[in-house]
Amino acid sequence: MHQLVGATPPRTPEVRKKELTDLAVAAGTEPRDAKKALTFVGFQKAIQDAGPHLGIEGNQAEAIWSMCSALAHGDAHNLSFLDHQVVVAQGNVSLTKLTGNISVLLRAAELSVRMLRHGFALYEKARAAT
Repeated sequence: MHQLVGATPPRTPEVRKKELTDLAVAAGTEPRDAKKALTFVGFQKAIQDAGPHLGIEGNQAEAIWSMCSALAHGDAHNLSFLDHQVVVAQGNVSLTKLTGNISVLLRAAELSVRMLRHGFALYEKARAAT
């Protein structure tokens, strides 16, 4: 991001990695395990792990997140939970009418918002501890 906007980051990636490693060790991670602990596990695992914190199964959380992601990104291949009718198409672009069960959509959106709020609460808790 800094390169794209022509800005200088406040610290080098190496310095930031050391800061994160030091924080992980201070939180109880063995130094030899710090690199693994700081490796991004991927969105799928993060969402799966978030489910039980919301009182739902991990697979259900992932399905809901995927559904909302498909809506947000216009991913027609993952919008099978909606009825869709192509109104007009030109090349690989189409104007499509989507309809679906509003209760399902509202529940999915509500759970997604709860996931995000929970994540931000965990972030604030961790940030306050440092």
